Amino acid sequence: HDRADLWSPIEKGLPSNFGFPLAVSASGDMFVVPLSMDEARFTDGGLCVYRSRDGGDSWQNSSSGLPQQGEYVGVLRDALTVDPLSPAGVYLGTTTGDVFHSADDGDNWLALPGRLPRITTVKTVALDD
Repeated sequence: HDRADLWSPIEKGLPSNFGFPLAVSASGDMFVVPLSMDEARFTDGGLCVYRSRDGGDSWQNSSSGLPQQGEYVGVLRDALTVDPLSPAGVYLGTTTGDVFHSADDGDNWLALPGRLPRITTVKTVALDD
């Protein structure tokens, strides 16, 4: 390792190279929510999460179950997180107050019921039974 002396771009395969949130699971899967641009800071009509299983060399759209029409929302830098379980739970909150979760490492998403105020932070904790 080069102790972060050398940095390389990893946005190849993403619809944009702008977005705040990035989360990494215990197995090394990376999750990102690309946003349209710095000036707009919202999704481009559909809420998309992209996943990389190879350190950012390639990305796959992992948005099954997320709203894809008319969804112009932001996801702030602390509003995407993963838990330490296997498969990982992935969680995100939007600037319009929706919270979505995936219990299967980002393969499928569900909305939590209700709407909250603007979500700025989402954190997880795993409890022993």
